[in-house]
Amino acid sequence: MNTSFEEIRDILKELALAQKASEIQSAKTAAQLAKTDAQLAKTDAQLAKTDAQLAKTILKLDQIGVQLGDLGHSNGDYAESFFYDSLSNKKTLGGIKYDVISKNYKRRRQRTEDEYDIFLENGSAVGIIEVKYKVQKAHIEKMLAKKKDNFRILFPEFNGYSLYMGIAGLSFENDMEEYASENGLMVLKQKGDVLEINSNKMRAF
Repeated sequence: MNTSFEEIRDILKELALAQKASEIQSAKTAAQLAKTDAQLAKTDAQLAKTDAQLAKTILKLDQIGVQLGDLGHSNGDYAESFFYDSLSNKKTLGGIKYDVISKNYKRRRQRTEDEYDIFLENGSAVGIIEVKYKVQKAHIEKMLAKKKDNFRILFPEFNGYSLYMGIAGLSFENDMEEYASENGLMVLKQKGDVLEINSNKMRAF
């Protein structure tokens, strides 16, 4: 079968059109890929910026945490110094005169270990004071439940001594002064520049 010149021309024309369409589609695809690459590059840059900001924020939070920790230690140190110095002058607590006063008195015996912020002794009685910057109910309950029992385990040489306990704080949560007093603890607090002691309901433990 012979192919006419017109048919050959039409075939060539169709091939040229198909080639042209393919080139156009390739160009569009390349443009789309370039656009996608640019968008990805922009996203990567934004993520890198976000990561840098997060790292900066984390560093700032760490610094704030350190500052708050330092502030907490500073407040605690001030509270301990105030109450210890105030009691050191007369060594009298709840109408009882003591001979010796110590602070941060630690002892470990077998599996029991504890520390007493302020420790007073006179040959027949012992006074232990827990010092907090701000007294909370948990502090009082821990003292009543743990500090007393640990003392008897850690200091057998004071068996037979009367044990008096107190809670000291620069501030107290609501009703905590009354709660401590009702449970037989002395309440020590700062009033201006002087020490105020409520020992009306103190009892020996």
